[in-house]
Amino acid sequence: MDEDLYQKIFELAAKEQVSYVDVRDEDSLYTVIEVVDGKVQRSSVGSEAGIGIRLLKDGAFGFAYGSKKSFKEVLAMALESQIVAKKMAKSDITLAEVKPIKDKVVISQKKPAQDVSFEEKMKLLLEVDKELKDKDKKIKSARSYYFDVLRRQTLATSEGTLIYEERPYT
Repeated sequence: MDEDLYQKIFELAAKEQVSYVDVRDEDSLYTVIEVVDGKVQRSSVGSEAGIGIRLLKDGAFGFAYGSKKSFKEVLAMALESQIVAKKMAKSDITLAEVKPIKDKVVISQKKPAQDVSFEEKMKLLLEVDKELKDKDKKIKSARSYYFDVLRRQTLATSEGTLIYEERPYT
């Protein structure tokens, strides 16, 4: 969550006479392992991050997404998409008034996947693969997958809403 970045985006958008902006900030940490017949076929650990900017100007929405580092370009693209949307719009969009919400939601786990080493995850998957084949001699081939993601998302609006969510997937 980068409240300073969101504020910069809101200020830049206000200079363009934008009436509403929301920023969707997301980053994910992930692990993927694939084992086929006792051999690791694929493994990767990584991260992905980016922002989406949606804005309302002159009764039309614009949207763009990209990296946080290029937030000015993402805002410029959202403004460009708003111009196209305005030309094609049959009527103006207006937003209902809503009260800003501030919330933080963190889904906890007994043992977060990020606290388990990559080596432990790989060892577990290799053991599962071996057990599959040892269970029944009729099994000639086995394929096993491991996948985990920690996704962190923030929604910040120019109206004052700020919602953070951290959700693991395993």
